[in-house]
Amino acid sequence: MKSIEKKRLIAAVFGLIAAASVITQYFISSQREGLSFLENSIRYFSYFTILTNTLVAKYMLVIAFGRPRGLHRLMSAPGFLSSLLLHMAIVALVFHVVLSHLYDFEGLTLVLNQMFHTVVPIFVLLFWLFFEDKAAVPFASIGKWLLYPLIYSALVMLRGVFSGFYPYFFLDIGEIGGLQTAINMLAVAAFFALMGSLIIAVGKKIDAAKKRGEA
Repeated sequence: MKSIEKKRLIAAVFGLIAAASVITQYFISSQREGLSFLENSIRYFSYFTILTNTLVAKYMLVIAFGRPRGLHRLMSAPGFLSSLLLHMAIVALVFHVVLSHLYDFEGLTLVLNQMFHTVVPIFVLLFWLFFEDKAAVPFASIGKWLLYPLIYSALVMLRGVFSGFYPYFFLDIGEIGGLQTAINMLAVAAFFALMGSLIIAVGKKIDAAKKRGEA
C-alpha cells in the first residue's frame, strides 16, 4: 500500500471514530430538559473539548476524502496537524489533571469521555508522529495557534455574561471575578505557548534523528 493511501485509510478510521463520538454525545446531551434545541446546541459546542474533537474529526475526514485543493491543502500544510496536537494535548492534560475529579461518569458517557480526553488525543499524537512534516514547522507558528483558545475564551465569557453559562469554572467571570479570570487566561495562554514550543522542538529533534538514521 502506498504511503498516501495508508495515510488516507488511517485518517478515515480516526476521523469516523472521532465524528461518531461527537455525534453520539450530542444526542445524549440533547436529552437535557428545560433547554431549547438552539440553547442546548450552543452549550454543547461551547466546550473546548467538543469543539476541538470536532475539529479533529473534520481534519481527519478532509485528509481521508478531500481533494488536494482548498481546505485539504490548508490542513495538509506543515503546522496544522501540530496545532491540533497542541490543542488535543491541552484537552487531555486539563481534564485528567484539573477536571476529572469533578465528574462521575458511567456507562456510555464514561466511554465517550475517554474517547474525547484520551483516545482521540492519542490518535492525533500517532498521526503527528508518522505524517507531520515536523522540521518545516517554525516556532513563529505558536502565535497563530494561540488565536483559537484566546478567541474561544473571549466568546465563551462574553456569552456567559448574558446567559450565565460558563463551560469551565476557570472562565466563570461572574463567580471568580474579572481579575482572577484574567490571571487564569494569562496562565492558559502561557501554558499553550510552552506546550506549543515543546511540540515544535521535539518534532524537529524527531525528524533530525530520522534523517540521520536514513543517511
